[in-house]
Amino acid sequence: AAEDGEYLPIRLERVQAYTRVGESCFAFVRKADSGACDTGGARQISYDVTMLAMNGSVIAQIEGVTFRQVD
Repeated sequence: AAEDGEYLPIRLERVQAYTRVGESCFAFVRKADSGACDTGGARQISYDVTMLAMNGSVIAQIEGVTFRQVD
């Protein structure tokens, strides 16, 4: 697939933390609206992450977690 390869994180657009993380949590990750793009030959992919407590309450939201493909 075109998304195969190694990627490094390069940017976080926005982070909102609502409460402390307990002993355990889980995350829901979805491809951001900007999705994937090529910039100067380097592929970038962006995701939004919602961190949830084990009871389902939102702990934090992270928008625009962007990764760039490396050679």
